[in-house]
Amino acid sequence: MKKFFRKNKGGFTIFFAMLVLGMVFGVGISIANLSQKQVVLSYFSKQSQAAFYAADTGGECARLWDLKNPENPASSKFLNYGGTTTLLCAGQSVTVTKDEQAPVDTFVSDFELPLLPPGGISAEYAYCAKVRVIKYLTSGETFITSRGSNLICSSPLSARKVERAIAITY
Repeated sequence: MKKFFRKNKGGFTIFFAMLVLGMVFGVGISIANLSQKQVVLSYFSKQSQAAFYAADTGGECARLWDLKNPENPASSKFLNYGGTTTLLCAGQSVTVTKDEQAPVDTFVSDFELPLLPPGGISAEYAYCAKVRVIKYLTSGETFITSRGSNLICSSPLSARKVERAIAITY
């Protein structure tokens, strides 16, 4: 008696096509995931740069007004005995307030500098710098801390907020 063996090749083409389709789909999902992460990273990199520039602008503005007349250190705008002073920074009028809780030989001043983007872009895309100037009368040292953020000064905490700080000492 002769035995016939049937070679069952039916379905191999479908199996191979599904295997290739699964691999292509997996690679496509991986590329889409990687692209999405790159977009998020790019966004936060740009916002971090904007926050740093805002901090730098605030620090340089404070340094400018503190050293406006280097021959006469007493002319500093941050030696305000009365409570508030007004400065002009980046085209904005800024009110500087004195911290009344500071020790007797120390002047601590704070101000917020809203920075509007150039070109008439909406104010919702404004940046902010929060600056603190500490002047010690006995040692003559000055410490400026400027914290820049990518959101407007009055914005509440947000997952999108990026903040960078610089410190200037002299």
